[in-house]
Amino acid sequence: TVRGQETGYCTLNPLHNNKVLDVDRSTLSDGNLVTSTGSNGNKEVSGTIGVSSGKWYFELTNISGGNNTDGVGIADLDTGTEAMVRDNGQFRYNGSQSGYGESWQTKGDVIGVKIDLDNTTIGFYKNGIYLGDAKTDLPSVTYHPYVYNRAGAPSSSELHVNFGQKPFKFPPPAGFQ
Repeated sequence: TVRGQETGYCTLNPLHNNKVLDVDRSTLSDGNLVTSTGSNGNKEVSGTIGVSSGKWYFELTNISGGNNTDGVGIADLDTGTEAMVRDNGQFRYNGSQSGYGESWQTKGDVIGVKIDLDNTTIGFYKNGIYLGDAKTDLPSVTYHPYVYNRAGAPSSSELHVNFGQKPFKFPPPAGFQ
């Protein structure tokens, strides 16, 4: 089932801004599709539509570049559980991290998020190349898209998400919405 689907495409939700880790708010712009930070602080925001079944895909583009320890994936807003790939090449699930893929710290890098809730898996793409399944036993809950945006002084960070409002930079996997 899709909670909130009647509202159209997903965007970043200012009402769910920083509900997972309860840190400073992200600044949203461009129709709530861009999240940005100043030169300090951890910022995070989730999407407006939660899903508990089906096959879903969205993209995130690193607009600013640089090592800001950003992350993108999904989160269960009820428990705070997150599953995400970080820009330093780490996969993070529920606070634990492990090596996964390559860093995506170059301006213009595009990360695709592939969520198959029918088969309880999540995997990621970097610039159109699949990095493999990161987790194959996701709990059966409702997940929202999730962006973790951390800037370190003196730099800021800006990330753009696309939930299908525009053509994707890289083709989504077959059978994914």
